[in-house]
Amino acid sequence: MTTPRAGAAGLVAALLVVAACSDAGGGDSPATEPATQEAPTTAEATARETVTDLEPDEPSMSSGDDASPAPFAPEDAAIGALAAAEAVSENGRAYELDRDDDEGAWQVHVAVDDLEREVEVSADGNTVVREEDEGPVDADDRARLDAASTSANEAAMTALTDIQGNVEEIELEGPEDAPVWRVEVRTTDGANVEVRVDAVTGDIE
Repeated sequence: MTTPRAGAAGLVAALLVVAACSDAGGGDSPATEPATQEAPTTAEATARETVTDLEPDEPSMSSGDDASPAPFAPEDAAIGALAAAEAVSENGRAYELDRDDDEGAWQVHVAVDDLEREVEVSADGNTVVREEDEGPVDADDRARLDAASTSANEAAMTALTDIQGNVEEIELEGPEDAPVWRVEVRTTDGANVEVRVDAVTGDIE
């Protein structure tokens, strides 16, 4: 017959064995390894390495665009001179332009109704320096202007689409009922090329 003291002792021993097994099992569990960070994809790596243009050459391009176009070329000085000369007088129409050999300024002949006005414009084509009335417009010039559907400015721009360079001279000439703009362009290699633009259709002849 088992005594109470012996039964209690056996129960304690059993509990100690269970506790020891639990401690041993916990020590054998593998340690948790840190999560492995995935390598970036090719697209992500490329995006990180891309350097964008923070100060674009052309103001219409926003900061951060991959590339900006080259800045626009400055307007031809002769075209500016024509516009400045015509702006001096209401209804003024330029029909002849050439450059002063000594000062480099532009001499522009403008018809204001039936009167001729000579306007001197600075070499950069921006500033009117002097203007002077020259009397009545020549009858032939007046007739050509009346027949012309295009302006001297338009003829200059048309010529520059055909020949790369700078406008040096413009004159309205030819028959009174079929006038032609004669535009002299100095090319980038220094040659002078004449371009003839139909003053009625605006086409290059």
